[in-house]
Amino acid sequence: MEVLSRIIAANGKEAWSIVFIPDELHIYIGRAARGAIPDPLERDTVAEFLVWLPRNKLHRKA
Repeated sequence: MEVLSRIIAANGKEAWSIVFIPDELHIYIGRAARGAIPDPLERDTVAEFLVWLPRNKLHRKA
């Protein structure tokens, strides 16, 4: 399964990424250790991400 991922905000320890799984036509936003792809089970849909108030500076930057 191909997974496309792009970092939208990062610091030295972690990164927020937008992830697209073309086989499933699924897109989500998640936080993971820098260089890792966020776990699909611990993610936010784009709509969920947009409605939550930022949890910290990195979340606000994303």
